[in-house]
Amino acid sequence: KYTQWSLKAIAIGPFSGSAFWWWRVNILSQDKFAYNAIHPYTSVIPLVTYLVYRNMFKSWRQKFSGFLAWMGKITLETYIFQYHFYMLDDAKSILVLPGMMEYPLCNFVLVSCFFVFTSKLAFDSTLTLNGYLMPQTTPWNDRKGTPVDNVTSVKYFATMSAVVAAGYAVSWGLHRAFI
Repeated sequence: KYTQWSLKAIAIGPFSGSAFWWWRVNILSQDKFAYNAIHPYTSVIPLVTYLVYRNMFKSWRQKFSGFLAWMGKITLETYIFQYHFYMLDDAKSILVLPGMMEYPLCNFVLVSCFFVFTSKLAFDSTLTLNGYLMPQTTPWNDRKGTPVDNVTSVKYFATMSAVVAAGYAVSWGLHRAFI
């Protein structure tokens, strides 16, 4: 006996597959500049095809990639750091490690590992700072206690603001002293 979802999948699956095949043959095979011109309008086709086929069966919906889920947590940091690692010199070059000029693939792998590592460190730092600025539970019981009230959160925020203001005051004073 077919369910309502499986009948929809049987109807939508071939259409989606045909659209993807058309996209692969007619769009993906174009030269770089022609493809770049129409990419914003056609990039949704492979994405929707993937979503249709992934959601077609319950067993496929229950599986996921742990690596991609982990990478999804640090996407904000990777988005920010890509400008520092991969888009140097107006996106014409990437960071080149000392002694790696003759080995571009090795350089790319090492820079990518450093890029992911740095993004993860920034993500962890963001979580730590978020814990200080907007605590969810009391810090002395490893975030497993009762939620912190708004007064305590404001005190934490005021303390962090005072520390930042003091840092700026010290740097301004040092700047004025040495000019």
